[in-house]
Amino acid sequence: GIIIQDTFGKGTKSEHQSFFIKNDNIKQVIKFEGDNPFENKHLKPFLDKKVKVDGVMNDYIFTITKIEEIKVTSMSGTILKRSRS
Repeated sequence: GIIIQDTFGKGTKSEHQSFFIKNDNIKQVIKFEGDNPFENKHLKPFLDKKVKVDGVMNDYIFTITKIEEIKVTSMSGTILKRSRS
């Protein structure tokens, strides 16, 4: 998924900015194991990046124990030549 920052608990007393992992099917609130949830120093470097994570679901928060960036490669600008026979 992609790590994003968005509003959690919109319209409630608990409303605040939080980190989420998002893919085609879900948008799940996350935290990094042992990290201060108000600082998120382990998640900030991955903001807006595609990642692979391992972790545990606890109530409504997915606690990440391992995170790695997935390097996206692109073939844009590549010109393929068609052979003429």
